[in-house]
Amino acid sequence: MDREELQRQLVATFRVELEDHTAALNKGLLELEKDLPSSEKDELLKALFRSAHSIKGSARAVELKDIGTVAHKMEDVLGALKKGELKSSSQLVDRLLRATDLLTEAMRLHLEGAAIPFEVRKSVMSELDAASRGELSDSIDDVKKPARVEPKASRPEREKDPPVEIHSGSDQQRESAPISREHEAAPEEKTESSCEDESAKPQKVFRRDVGGDTIRVKTEKLDTLMAGMGELLVARMRMEQRLGELKSVQSVLSGWEKLWRKSRVAKRSLDRRKKADPELSTLLEFFSINENHINRVGRNVNRLSDSLESDYRHLALLSDEMQDSVRRVRMVPIATLFDLFPRMIRDIGREHGKEVQLVLKGAETEIDRQVLEGLKDPLTHLLRNAIDHGIERPDQREKKGKARQGTIQLKASQSGNHIVLEVIDDGTGINLAAVRRAAVKNNLITPADAEKMTPDETIDLVFQSGLSTHVTVTDLSGRGVGMDVVREQLEKLHGQIKTHTEADKGTSFTLILPLTLATSHVLMLKVAGQTVAVPNTTVE
Repeated sequence: MDREELQRQLVATFRVELEDHTAALNKGLLELEKDLPSSEKDELLKALFRSAHSIKGSARAVELKDIGTVAHKMEDVLGALKKGELKSSSQLVDRLLRATDLLTEAMRLHLEGAAIPFEVRKSVMSELDAASRGELSDSIDDVKKPARVEPKASRPEREKDPPVEIHSGSDQQRESAPISREHEAAPEEKTESSCEDESAKPQKVFRRDVGGDTIRVKTEKLDTLMAGMGELLVARMRMEQRLGELKSVQSVLSGWEKLWRKSRVAKRSLDRRKKADPELSTLLEFFSINENHINRVGRNVNRLSDSLESDYRHLALLSDEMQDSVRRVRMVPIATLFDLFPRMIRDIGREHGKEVQLVLKGAETEIDRQVLEGLKDPLTHLLRNAIDHGIERPDQREKKGKARQGTIQLKASQSGNHIVLEVIDDGTGINLAAVRRAAVKNNLITPADAEKMTPDETIDLVFQSGLSTHVTVTDLSGRGVGMDVVREQLEKLHGQIKTHTEADKGTSFTLILPLTLATSHVLMLKVAGQTVAVPNTTVE
């Protein structure tokens, strides 16, 4: 393998590691804003410091020095927090979150053959330097997420090639990739904030624990494996059909034996006359041989049927277990999706002057990766709508006798072969009168229809394209798109959505989806001589 190919593989491996560490940083930094017991806070700071330290060492190992430099500065700040030289605050967390965003953006640009502009990196580094000295602004408005930077400066040609995916656990990676693992400190020179002994020890990591040895496998390979399982199930069905045909042969032989037993009396009568008639003697001898053949064939068919039935049951058991195993391989904890939302809720809430907390429940629930990927946009729309349309401003909530901070709950649970997701807010609820007025204004219904509509029919209008109760268009809503996308995407996933709302108490959206799209239960019907399969999700 030449050096260029090795470098591409190392960068691809580092990208995966960086995604894990930035997810841990985002999640941990949000936890840092909470009022945690000192012991939990110490463990959290160790985990955050460890992630920054690992990024620094790994980035320099693959020659991505800009990422390593930013991570080094983050390490300085986190080290000062760990030593008690700094106190955590929202302003400090803002700067660390911005630096985390910069790491992600820098990796994206590296993969496109570019780099973060020096001015952008310098600005973040200056903020981290000031933060490490305790110089924080009283206002958080000046700290914003780094804008998406388009590639400008070209990097060497070898970095323009698409990265080659390396599956963790491969011999090649273990031999050649100097990427730090979760339990190993990256080789790095010591600094004031570096604690090589501590980072080399196993620490509590605030992110999803995958447990044991793992290997990354492309979903296309899992799809191929599932398709192979489908063919195995078809072979099992054919074997079941052959078993049924053999049972039919058994039935014919059984009837033949019964008829032969009934004719034995007549045969014995003919036996007494066979000496007088040579032709009759030949015929009776054939009958005797025929009886032996019938008995032998019957015994053999019975043994074959028993053996085939035993093999079929064994195959059915194994194929069911393998199908479940392959399906479980495709399943991932929904926490991988849930972890994206706390940061989003925090940023949107602060940007629009609202105090919002997101409560996650059932994050350990497992779901098919394909369903998981399809849920990202619907849940994002629902959560953004909950902040914009549901949660009131702190002063408005106080006037209503509510807590200043609004609460959005995101729950996941399993019910049979379905996963149930709930998005619940304690906001103002859906203004049904405003929905009807907006629908009439957009010519979706007539004024006469609006007067006759039930609450459920009115709520259903929310999912119509082009309907919005906002008078002005903002970056959050007002264009009448979003909820129609939610329903459309859920239909693609063979799911459904139910809505409940109460004035000044809040709104809940319940999403019901299949656990997996790889297989589905069907109702078999025979119509006009043809057998058809109707998915159970479409049967009432």
